[in-house]
Amino acid sequence: MTKGGGAEPADDRELLGQVAHGSQPALEALYRRHEHRLFRYLTGLLGTDTSRAGEVTCETFYEVWQQAGRFRGDSTVATWIFGIARHKALTVLRRTRRTEGEEALAHTAADVEDPLERLSGEQAATRVRQALEALSPDHREVLELACYQDFSYPQIAELLGCPVNTVKTRAFYARRHLERVLAGPSGASTTRREGGDEPA
Repeated sequence: MTKGGGAEPADDRELLGQVAHGSQPALEALYRRHEHRLFRYLTGLLGTDTSRAGEVTCETFYEVWQQAGRFRGDSTVATWIFGIARHKALTVLRRTRRTEGEEALAHTAADVEDPLERLSGEQAATRVRQALEALSPDHREVLELACYQDFSYPQIAELLGCPVNTVKTRAFYARRHLERVLAGPSGASTTRREGGDEPA
């Protein structure tokens, strides 16, 4: 699996260049390479309705097909694709907010590493869900990108349009909160929304 924060495979850009010249097999190859990670990320942004994440994933790659020729090479192809997906997901959330009153943000609990390895699968899922629901949306997104999508801090800063130090601060407080919840006997004492300790 291609890691968002690692070196970009040479053929990622080669594939995108082929897409820019109308190659459907190249688009399908990019889709197979990035679809799983992108779908997980969008599920974290859009909530438990996986159908919306699936729709945005498809819309993202349709735009990749349309915009491949405009890729300037200032970022990795993965960061560029995730940026398209994030823009589309935030558009969906703005529409949802108008009808539901607030963003519907959640996070899948799959593939979470220490300290969850000490818990059963069901316990881990419950504890992680409680912990992540208590995070602010900004902190939750940074945690997803840094810990589960393996993007580097500079890549996350580029994706979110904020300074690298802001990303580092959000990641620090998100991890600290998550560790505090998971270290507790039940997580019940940390159901309030996280963020109160972070300096403004």
